[in-house]
Amino acid sequence: MALMNSKIFFGYLMHNRKGFHKFKFQHYFFAIDIDELNQLNKYRFFGWNRFSLFSLLDKDYLGEKSGSIREKLLLRLKKSEIKISKLQVILVTTPRFLNHTFNPLNFYYFYTPQGSLKKVFVEVNNTFGESHLYILNHKIDKNGYLVATQKKLFHVSPMNDIEGDYSFFLEDFLNTNHLNLNIDLTTSGNKFFSSAFRGKSMEFNGKSLLKIAFKYTFSTFLALPRILFHAGILHYLKKLPIFPKPDPSDKMTYTSTYKPYINEFKK
Repeated sequence: MALMNSKIFFGYLMHNRKGFHKFKFQHYFFAIDIDELNQLNKYRFFGWNRFSLFSLLDKDYLGEKSGSIREKLLLRLKKSEIKISKLQVILVTTPRFLNHTFNPLNFYYFYTPQGSLKKVFVEVNNTFGESHLYILNHKIDKNGYLVATQKKLFHVSPMNDIEGDYSFFLEDFLNTNHLNLNIDLTTSGNKFFSSAFRGKSMEFNGKSLLKIAFKYTFSTFLALPRILFHAGILHYLKKLPIFPKPDPSDKMTYTSTYKPYINEFKK
C-alpha cells in the first residue's frame, strides 16, 4: 500500500533546563496526512477511531469530542479568520499505544496543493488535563526551518510558571527523511529551557509499526514514570519551586481528553 506523505519518525526527545538539569529518551512521532486515514485504517496494527496496536482517535485532538480532526481544524481556522483553501494537513503526533497515551505535543502542518508550507498549529497538552492551541505566525529561515516566536499563554508544568516566550524552530519534513523540532523557552531574552526531537523516517507500513512497537515498548510505558521521576528530582533534590496553576484565561485553552498526571507536589 503506497502512501506518499504519511511516515513514522524515530529518534530522541531531549529536555534541557540550562545549567541545571537535562535528560533524553527514545521517542517516535507519526506524521499522518489526515486525508490518508482511511487507507491507514486498513493496516492490521493501526486503527483510526478504533482499538489497535497504535490508535489515532479524533476525540483526542483539538478539544471537541465530536467531529473529525479536519472538521475541528476548519472550525479553528474559521474562528481565527484564517483562509486556506484545499487544505493538505499533516498531523505530527504520538498516537495511542495499546490505548496508552503520552502525547504532550501535536503539530498540524498546513500545505498548499503545490506543497508549500502555509501554516502550523501547535497543540500543547499539559499535566493538568488541559490543552492549548498556538497558531504560529512564522518565517522561513535560510536553512528552510519554520521560525516563530509566541508569548507563553498556557501553564504546562508545575516546574515552570506562565511567564516567557516560546521560540519555535520546526523543520519542513514533507520532502525529507528526517525531522527536527526545537522549542526554546526564554524570559527577558535569556533561554532557560529547551525541548528538541531529532528523528529519522521510515515508511508507514505494517513492518514499521511492529518495529516501533517492539523497539519502543518500554520507552512508551516508561514515559510518564520518567517525567514524574525527573519532576521529583527537580523539586525534592534540586529544590526547584512549584508554581501553582492559574485559571485558564485564553480562548485557545480547552479541556483535554487526557487525564491529569501531575496536580501538585507536596513538600
